[in-house]
Parts: sequence; structure tokens; C-alpha cells
Amino acid sequence: MVVAQTMPIIFANRYEHATDGQARVQVPSKWRPASGQERYFVQLCEHRSAGRHLRVLPMEEALRLRDQLSRQGENDPGLDDKKRALASEMEIVDLDSAGRISLPEKMAK
Repeated sequence: MVVAQTMPIIFANRYEHATDGQARVQVPSKWRPASGQERYFVQLCEHRSAGRHLRVLPMEEALRLRDQLSRQGENDPGLDDKKRALASEMEIVDLDSAGRISLPEKMAK
């Protein structure tokens, strides 16, 4: 008996990958949707213990984060700078047929 996959994709864990010669990164298979097509937001981040890394968010999560910051910003005008910084540092990338995302040049460096 085949059971349909009903578990949502959960973006958790830490993956270490290198880019190929064309600045592409393989997306872990358990992060890929069944449709094989997905759009992600990527951001190059700096963390005091993890160092430089990519933050990868599916479209729904990026929109949720945007909406959450917008709601909080109603009571805290200082969040406008954080929203601008977040938006200016993120890029939209598409998953290719081989399960890779192509990084923008500034992130690939």
C-alpha cells in the first residue's frame, strides 16, 4: 500500500554545501516540493558562531516573516530599518529541474 505524503516540508537542520562552477547550490531533497518547482528567498547572513551562511526561506515563510514584521512595526517604528535591511539583502531564486538554486553573484563570492 502506498501512503500519500502529507507531511509539510520543514526547513530545519544545517547543511553544508559548496557551489558548483556556475554558482549553483543543491537544495536538500527533503526540502524540495513534490511538484519540483519552487521559489525561494535567499539571504547571506553573518552569525557569530556559525559564520557566513545562506538563509533559505520558501515563499510562504518569507511572506509570513514580512507580515509579522509589519504587524510589530505598527507599535515599533524602529522595525522599519530591519524590514528594509531584510528586503534589501534577500534575493528570489527558483529551483531548477535538478534541484539546485543559482546564487546571485554577490552571494556566490
